[in-house]
Amino acid sequence: NAQAVRQRIADSPRPINNVKMYGGLTHGGSYAEGLRRMWRNALGGMASARFHRPGEWTDAGPPWGAGLSEDAQAYIRTTRYIMEEVLGWPNIEPDLSFAEIVVDPKGRVRLEKTHLVYTRDADGTARFYMNGEPVSEATIGGDLSSWDAGMRLGLASEMNGERPWQGTFHDVAIYNRALTAEEVADHNAAGRPEHLDGLQARYAFDEGDGTVIHDGSGQTPALDLHIGNADAVEWVDGGLDVRNSTIIATDGPAERLTAAMQDSNAFTLEAWITPATLEQSGPARIVTVSQDNSHRNATLGQMDNLYQVRLRTTVTSGNGLPGLETGVAADGSIGAARSTDGNRAAIFVTHGMLLNVDADALESDLEAEWFDPRTADWHDAIPTADGYYQPPSSEDWVLILR
Repeated sequence: NAQAVRQRIADSPRPINNVKMYGGLTHGGSYAEGLRRMWRNALGGMASARFHRPGEWTDAGPPWGAGLSEDAQAYIRTTRYIMEEVLGWPNIEPDLSFAEIVVDPKGRVRLEKTHLVYTRDADGTARFYMNGEPVSEATIGGDLSSWDAGMRLGLASEMNGERPWQGTFHDVAIYNRALTAEEVADHNAAGRPEHLDGLQARYAFDEGDGTVIHDGSGQTPALDLHIGNADAVEWVDGGLDVRNSTIIATDGPAERLTAAMQDSNAFTLEAWITPATLEQSGPARIVTVSQDNSHRNATLGQMDNLYQVRLRTTVTSGNGLPGLETGVAADGSIGAARSTDGNRAAIFVTHGMLLNVDADALESDLEAEWFDPRTADWHDAIPTADGYYQPPSSEDWVLILR
């Protein structure tokens, strides 16, 4: 990284350049990660940086780099603005000593029975709840007219058998409206769905045997699920335990479900589950309306110690990205710099991670604001009761102190 290079040439300082920032489907981790490198490189003290050309774009993004996409142009503009107009370049110094990421355990996967609810209302506000409590929120724009009526509804794997999930299903419900926070709390307290308005699919896993999981929503046609390999599962008290890879899905496309979501432009996916292990990734498919690894309408999955929902809209990709997670992935990162006199500082933080700032390392009485690197909008930054700074959403943000 930039700081390691700076240390290596400390005895003979010279400009550091990054002439080719990868970030795509096949190079550099991801498109989002490629964009983040612009901020980390600038705050890290590099003299120049540029995005690699994108290659041929797909629905899921470019293979190589951000190029001069709208996102890349926005990041170039906002990086230059903060570096020059706010921090006062070149009188700044890269410094990670006054800021650190605080890992919030609230949204982490636990190997116990867990109530998960994802809601997305018609205005695009998406919320993730765990055990009745909100853990993340984001705006997922567009509408659901892009949902593909040819996709099946399934559990515990992708429709091609890949991305398997292991654990116990206790209850699953899907609605064509967004449950309210009060309704989510009621369901969590009751241990089952209580408010049934808009219910489109419901699986109570109370069959006890057999290879059919019946849809109890009362809607027609029923979206019954069929277990492909009976030896991979075991009916247990209070649910279905999936122990090995198998396809559990509707026989045909879930056309009724797709039509209901498109009519309302709203969506709730609710599940009571018990994961078998933290080592499940891909994300491992828990509940999915999809075709294969990269085409879906909606998916609830497990990413090791986090949960994620991918939702297809006219704004997100055909893979439902960007998704919304219950917390922050372990690969979250920061970049930080301060003015040489200590009266201005900037901290770039990914994934909406919680920040701890050592105020003693800076001048006293500095005011904090959140800066959106995508839009250049400003937001209030008020410390939590513990003195930490929580970004406005689970996206990437810049904390400015001055």
